[in-house]
Amino acid sequence: MGLALAMKDALRSGDLYLPQSKQHVSFWDLTLNEPNWDETKHTVYTELQQPLPHEVRSAISTQFHEAVSAAQKRFGLDNFAEIHNGRLKLKRDDKLDVPGVLWKNRQI
Repeated sequence: MGLALAMKDALRSGDLYLPQSKQHVSFWDLTLNEPNWDETKHTVYTELQQPLPHEVRSAISTQFHEAVSAAQKRFGLDNFAEIHNGRLKLKRDDKLDVPGVLWKNRQI
C-alpha cells in the first residue's frame, strides 16, 4: 500500500512517468533542445518584444537615455519638488484642493 501511494505521488509530481502516458511526460520532453530553440528563437523574441542577445546593451542604454530625458521634461512641470543649491527640496502637498466657490461660501 505504501509503494502504491508513493508511486501515485511521484506520478503527480513528475518524478515518475510512464513513457506512453498522455498525462505524465518526462521533464526533458518539456524543454527545448538546441535545434528547436534555434528555429523558434527569433519568433519568440519578436512576440515578446525583446531585443536579441547581441542588441541588449544598446537597447538598455537607449531606454535609459529616453527615461532620463522624459524625467527631465516632467521635472520642470512638477511643483512638488525642486533642486535648490544642488539639493532636492520636497514641498508638502495640500491636503485637498478646495475650489474657490467653497472658500467664498464657507461659514466660520
